[in-house]
Amino acid sequence: MATTQDYIARLPMTEEFVRQEIQAEPPFFLYYYRTVCDSGKIEKLLIYPVMAVQHPRAYLASLCLRQDFGSAEALYAELMKGNVLIVSDDECYLFHAGKPINDKPGEAKIETTVQGPQSTFSENAETNIGIIRHRYPAPGFRVEPLEFGSVTRTKAYLFYDAHAVNPKVLDELHQRISKVDAAVVDSVMSSINNTST
Repeated sequence: MATTQDYIARLPMTEEFVRQEIQAEPPFFLYYYRTVCDSGKIEKLLIYPVMAVQHPRAYLASLCLRQDFGSAEALYAELMKGNVLIVSDDECYLFHAGKPINDKPGEAKIETTVQGPQSTFSENAETNIGIIRHRYPAPGFRVEPLEFGSVTRTKAYLFYDAHAVNPKVLDELHQRISKVDAAVVDSVMSSINNTST
């Protein structure tokens, strides 16, 4: 029978996945995706109190939901809702630390006949990744951080579903990205499109 540790090992280990050990007695391990969780809430309501109280397990039992998982997919679904998995010995808890979907993104100003979400991306990349994660919570979702321009060092992110992407197209895109050679990059897509293949 699979254990929670087996399910954790099957989670997508992307750059946004966090594994953190809390030095308490007994030690606790936190697992979460930072783009859908509020790190301030985790520190203020979970980490600091657990380290300060005399009986951390009792504190967790009063604050968190004790949880067992039937599959890695069920665990992943809970983490995508903004939950933090807390593991101590053989006990598992969920702490809800969900980040608001919108961190001051603008309102969509398109004609009222258009249906769909009425929010836009913000200037904050973490917020934007969180918005996409909330709308596309698939286990295959991947985020690759990129940097362009030797002077501007423009940050960009490549999103794709590892289970649905055409590997040849992804390889070609990686090749085009590696050919971008400019000091100043202000538009990533035009820079990629202008590379010779």
